[in-house]
Amino acid sequence: MELEFRRIQDPDYNWGMAQRFPIHETPMSLRFVEKKINSAGLQFADLVGQPIGRNYLKPNQLNRAFEILAEKVYRRIWSFP
Repeated sequence: MELEFRRIQDPDYNWGMAQRFPIHETPMSLRFVEKKINSAGLQFADLVGQPIGRNYLKPNQLNRAFEILAEKVYRRIWSFP
């Protein structure tokens, strides 16, 4: 997981998206923490990640959570190879 995170940040390994999506310009670090930390970021990732993942894996299945999410915060989801 850390290797993929680093690849996404690397502008030389960018799948042709460095100009449109300059993630390498944003300082980020990867930290693994236990669920018992109960951080707001982890809670948000859980709430947002599951509907997005389900929509990506099964786009024809009814997904009310994704529909609500799409109305509020969804712009574009990047799918990396």
